[in-house]
Amino acid sequence: QIPDDVWRQVTTDHRQCTNRHCSYFDSCAFFDARKDLDDADIVVANHDLVLADLALGGGAILPEPENALYIFDEAHHLPDKALNHFAASLPLNATRQWLKQLSQALVKMQPYLAVGTQAAKSLDRISSASREVDLVLNRVYEEAEQNTGWEFNEERRTAQWRYPEGELPEAMAELAAESRIATANMVRQLGVLADELQGAFDERKEHEIDRETAEAWYPVIGSFHARAEDQLRLWTAWCDPGNASPPVEAETNSETGDEPEARPKTQKSPPPARWAVRQRWDHAEDITLYSSPVLADNLLYSRLWSRAYGAVLTSATLTALGRFDRLNARAGLPQGSRFLVVPSSFRYGEMATVEVPAMSAMPTDDGFADELVKRLPDLWAGEKATLVLFTSRRQMQQVRDALAPDYPDLIITQDDMAKGEVLRQHCSRVDEGRPSVLFGVASFAEGIDLPGKYLHHVVITRLPFSVPDDPIEASLAEWVTQRGGNPFMEITVPDASIKLVQAVGRLLRTEQDTGRVTILDRRIIARRYGQLLLDALPPFRRIIEH
Repeated sequence: QIPDDVWRQVTTDHRQCTNRHCSYFDSCAFFDARKDLDDADIVVANHDLVLADLALGGGAILPEPENALYIFDEAHHLPDKALNHFAASLPLNATRQWLKQLSQALVKMQPYLAVGTQAAKSLDRISSASREVDLVLNRVYEEAEQNTGWEFNEERRTAQWRYPEGELPEAMAELAAESRIATANMVRQLGVLADELQGAFDERKEHEIDRETAEAWYPVIGSFHARAEDQLRLWTAWCDPGNASPPVEAETNSETGDEPEARPKTQKSPPPARWAVRQRWDHAEDITLYSSPVLADNLLYSRLWSRAYGAVLTSATLTALGRFDRLNARAGLPQGSRFLVVPSSFRYGEMATVEVPAMSAMPTDDGFADELVKRLPDLWAGEKATLVLFTSRRQMQQVRDALAPDYPDLIITQDDMAKGEVLRQHCSRVDEGRPSVLFGVASFAEGIDLPGKYLHHVVITRLPFSVPDDPIEASLAEWVTQRGGNPFMEITVPDASIKLVQAVGRLLRTEQDTGRVTILDRRIIARRYGQLLLDALPPFRRIIEH
């Protein structure tokens, strides 16, 4: 793995790159690859690169959406990826430290600029603007520290506060407005200096700055400019009274293959989520401010679907509880979209079983972990390759610690080593004819591929309901409740269905695979919603103990 300090020296962004003015432009690997895009018929990119291009307006890195047919694999991740790209955060104390670094850089740069030049004056204006930002950030920190209802998690040494309905208290809202004005001024002044440095690359004109100085300092100022723009994004989001994006036009009627009905033009998306996290270390503390859209529907519709020549979305989990409603609500698909479930070639009923054994404890009971410790050895007995999935890292370690003395060479947990090494050791044991049991959490429920003999039994300890303290999900639940809906049935259960299908999907990777899935959470048969979750699974043969 490349250390961060080394990686920073060999990477750049559009604010630090001098493009054609760079001495190494003709040999730049990035621009060589960009040239190939013009002649390519197929471009392979991940979701993040597509969204980064859209955030820059589309066509900045990849072909323009109007000239592109997109095929998104694992498309169920796209809405959440979009939220991440259009979210913003700002650590207050860390930003104040960054302002000190900016001040130090300006002092170092000053000797290279002649007194009285526009560049020298820009330096003075940036210095003044950064001091204003520092003063208001100090006031923001004091306000957040003193007038927020912090409840610390002593183990994690963190506290989180979500602003209900995304509404800031009056004092904080006023400080956010001041911060936006001050930060916008700093961004503007940094941009002026960056333009002056970039202008020095034009050898056809005379400039106050020599080219050597410009080449040395343009990436530095560009880096500060980009960071300041990120800060401005947070303050802009905190001052935005709501989601001003146009509403999405369509809503699926949930019947496979049917066109979605037109969504009422007056329907609005939920207000943005705004929250703060307070973190303590041994000798330091910080408060980080956050903002995020709650749904990505309007973002994806306005930036992607309404512009794209066409798009195809594929995934084994585009549906939730057998319906496309969740996908359409979160992805904002346009009117006229078509929905199709393609039958699998797997003979599920012949290849695998899903079993729900009798359990004396529910996952919400104090004795559930103890029962896991007692039951798991019987479940993996006689199996060569087993994957046990947990929804809590703490419970995974608790069960592992209790079983390790009796099974020291059998269990490998996800946290023991890097993911690739965990899987390598597991497969090596199986190849040697030894049994192996993997313990994992969410990322192992979706991101691993163990075909054939490398996995014969998947044990799901509890239904994968989302953590209730996630601020974005909490904001969405709040909005659904205000509209008279049921957040548990409309959000939590469909989300759990997708995760459960993904977890079960670890078992059969080829048409020759066989095995079984064991679900130790009796809520799947004891609660009304459990039948919905069970029916959304592949049609394995069921074995239910009563």
